[in-house]
Amino acid sequence: EVGVLATAFEAMLESLKTAQDDALVQSRRAFLGEIAANVAHEVRTPLSVLKTSAQLLARQELSPPEQRILATNLAAEVDRLNRVVSNLVDLARPTVVRYRDEALAGIVDRAVGFFRPEAAKRGVTIAQAADEGALRIHGSADQLYQVLLNVMQNALQAMPGPGVLGVRCARDGAWAAVEVTDTGPGFAAEVLAKPFAPFVSTKVDGSGLGLAISKRIVEEHGGTIEIANTLEGGARLRIRLPQRGEGA
Repeated sequence: EVGVLATAFEAMLESLKTAQDDALVQSRRAFLGEIAANVAHEVRTPLSVLKTSAQLLARQELSPPEQRILATNLAAEVDRLNRVVSNLVDLARPTVVRYRDEALAGIVDRAVGFFRPEAAKRGVTIAQAADEGALRIHGSADQLYQVLLNVMQNALQAMPGPGVLGVRCARDGAWAAVEVTDTGPGFAAEVLAKPFAPFVSTKVDGSGLGLAISKRIVEEHGGTIEIANTLEGGARLRIRLPQRGEGA
């Protein structure tokens, strides 16, 4: 009887594994299908602009100023296509990085320092809270810096005029948390409905891949990333990473 039960149990486990594998394959196919559909949508518009512009230039009926404007538009659409392709590659690329014990404050300070000149030009005040308890994490400083650059750039671009960009580090149990807030209009309903979904963007020239890439990087570090709107109407993004050091 024990042998029969063991055989049945092994068969059940094998059946469960097969079902899980099938579900994973179907999930990946659905994700790739969504990516393909959105890539087609993102690429068709600039391609249409490029074709129309090339046809107009070929007729040689435009004045020199009109030709210059058209040429500028052509270059802008090429840049847009390049951003879509580059971000898509970043999203899919299996990266090999070296993780180290890092001071979270150092990564945050680096990102804040990068944006201080731009913030000053926009009339935006950066309100940075001190690192609570010298938080340390184990990860790639360059990758996490990339995440913060993306998040802070989104926050700055959400504020067309003067505002406040808040950056705060805090201990959250066993986690080291970074919270970025802005005084803009907050996340749009379509973004909140599908957080971090590829190609979901409310920017005119946005690819919608920045937050998807950020989510992938944070999760590869064993962390979480969440978005919400504040009670005041602005946006809030919170990153949590496993804490290291001081008994962690």
